[in-house]
Amino acid sequence: MALTYTTLNKVKQLLLSNFSLHQGGRRIDFSESYLNLAPGEDNVGNVALSRVDFDDSYWGQAQFQATFTDTTTVAYVIQPDPNQNEVSLGSGTRFDPFTATNPYTSTDMFTVSPSYWSGYSAVGDLFGWRSNAILSNEFAETIIEGAEFCIDSGILRSQKVSNSDRTQLIFSTTATTPKPLQIAAMYLGAYMLYSAVHASSELSESEAFQWFQLAKNLVDDYVRSLPSQGPQWLSRPGMVSMSDRDDTGNPTFDGMALRQTVTLSMDTVQSYIRKYKKNVDYINYISPATVSLTD
Repeated sequence: MALTYTTLNKVKQLLLSNFSLHQGGRRIDFSESYLNLAPGEDNVGNVALSRVDFDDSYWGQAQFQATFTDTTTVAYVIQPDPNQNEVSLGSGTRFDPFTATNPYTSTDMFTVSPSYWSGYSAVGDLFGWRSNAILSNEFAETIIEGAEFCIDSGILRSQKVSNSDRTQLIFSTTATTPKPLQIAAMYLGAYMLYSAVHASSELSESEAFQWFQLAKNLVDDYVRSLPSQGPQWLSRPGMVSMSDRDDTGNPTFDGMALRQTVTLSMDTVQSYIRKYKKNVDYINYISPATVSLTD
């Protein structure tokens, strides 16, 4: 399932802005995050490595090293933490793409493209970097999908629609998604990611909790803007709201069409109330029921 209402990048920007604006804030680093990409102090050549592309499924903290075993061949390893052995990730030439695979899980870790290398390389020259991902991009998207599902569920519950009517309230593309829902998904997704990583007793007082409240308010405002999906008795006597007409032209209280207002006799209204044992002030959802029009 791909994200529909928002994007991972938008959620990342919100999280990063919170970290930047509040010194000491809790940062969340994703798959592509790494630190200290730098040449070895004893390098002879002027070789340079501009970047490393981590796979969207990668997360973890590890020190990597790429060492030239001759002027073109590069050996990649995970450098050991204390009391651990060095782990080989394989080797390749600097002129071919190299993808490192996790030897324990057989999943891709990172890729180095030929265009990322420049300069002259000598035997023994090396580059090192440290990954710093708390969450993988793939897992983060799964959490944000959960946020979008929560928004969908809230709308459907508030409107009390049948499964056949879901397509009129649930959106399949970002372009067709109302702006309030796009923004709500961004804020709710950021809140859920933040709380998943930094859950604590202080969460309700954090900036992230305000994102949750803002998302809820946006969805509530959007729901209030929708036409009601059931008949409502209006304040004026003898008036009732309907959502559609049947084949004979009579008003019916089922469906998703635009609401209309029709005038009914009080006898008809009272008969309808007695038949379905509904409250005069509000009828939430009745399916299907038909009341005849009066002159």
